[in-house]
Amino acid sequence: MGAVTDALSLCVTSVIPALFPFFVCSSLLVAMGAADLCGRGLSGIMRPVFGVSGAGALAVVLGIISGYPVGANCAVELYNSGKVSKTEAERLIGFCNNSGPLFIIGTVGFAMNGSPALGGVLYIIHIISAILTGIVLSRIIRESKVIINPVPVRKSAVPGMNGIAAFGSAVARSVVTILNVCGFVVFFAAAESTLPDFIGHEFVNALLEITGGIKGISAMNIGFVLKFSLISFFLALSGLSVFFQTASILSGTGLSIGSYALGKLIQGAIAFALTFAALSLLGIGGGYTGAFVMNGSFIPEYSIYAGTLPPLDLKRYLILIGGEIAWCGLIVGVLALAAKLLPETD
Repeated sequence: MGAVTDALSLCVTSVIPALFPFFVCSSLLVAMGAADLCGRGLSGIMRPVFGVSGAGALAVVLGIISGYPVGANCAVELYNSGKVSKTEAERLIGFCNNSGPLFIIGTVGFAMNGSPALGGVLYIIHIISAILTGIVLSRIIRESKVIINPVPVRKSAVPGMNGIAAFGSAVARSVVTILNVCGFVVFFAAAESTLPDFIGHEFVNALLEITGGIKGISAMNIGFVLKFSLISFFLALSGLSVFFQTASILSGTGLSIGSYALGKLIQGAIAFALTFAALSLLGIGGGYTGAFVMNGSFIPEYSIYAGTLPPLDLKRYLILIGGEIAWCGLIVGVLALAAKLLPETD
C-alpha cells in the first residue's frame, strides 16, 4: 500500500507534468504538418542513415529531448496519420524511445551520484547509442509489404476547424496514453516493493523499473567503470515497465513490439561498450565513493522525472537552451556527414 501511494504521488507530481505536455505536442505537431516540414527538409539525412522518410525526424527529436515513451508515441502518430510506412515506424520505435536529459542528468547524475557532469556523459552516450542502433536497425529490418497504415488516416471532421479539432483530439488521445503510463508505473512500483533483498537484486529491480534499480546499482560497492557501464546498459534497455508502456501504445496498430525489444537489446550492448571504453580512456573515477552524498550532506531520494537540479534563473536558462540548440545542430551535422557516407537502404 505504501508503494502504491508513493507511486500515485509520483504520477501526479512528476510523471504527468513531465510527459503529458510532450504527448499532446507530439500529436499536435503531426496533425498540424510538422512531419511534412521535416520530410521536406531532412529526407536527405533520414533516408540514407536510418532508412526512414524525413517525417520520422520528428519522432527522433522528441525521443531525444523528452523521455520514455514519447518517442514511441510520436512514431505511432506518424504511422496512424500515414506519414511513415509500417517498416519505417518499426525502425523508429526501435531507437527513438529514449530516456530524457532531465532523468539522466538530474536524477541519475546529480541526485543519485552527486555529479551532473557524469550524467551529461551518460546522456551523450545514451543518444549516440540510440543513433547507432537506428543505423543497425535500418540494415536488419527489411521492408514490409505493408507500405502504409491500412487504418484510415484521421482527418478533422469540421472544415475550417483543423487547429481546434486537432488540439482536442491530441488532448483526448494523450489522456488515455498518460493513464496507461501511470498504470504501469504504479504496478511495477508495487511489484518491486515485494522483492526481498538478495545478491544481485539491484539488477532484477533494474529489469523491472529502472529508477529503483539504477539507484541500487549506484550504491553498490563495485568498480567505477563497471558500475556506470551497467547503469548505461539499463538506461538503454529501459526495463519492463517502459516495455509494457510501449506495448500499450502499439496495441491495435499492427506494429511489432519485437522491433522495439531488438532495438533496446542492441542499444544496451552499444551503450555498455561505449561507456566502458569512454570512462576507461578518460581515466574518470579516481576517488569516487559511490555514496549518496554531496558537500557532506545526504541527498534525499529523487524519483524519475523529478526536478532535481537547482532552480534556474534567466541567464542559466538561456545558456541551457543555447546548449540544447548547439547539441541538436551538432547531431544534425554528424548525421548529414553519415548520410553522404552510408548507402541508402531499401
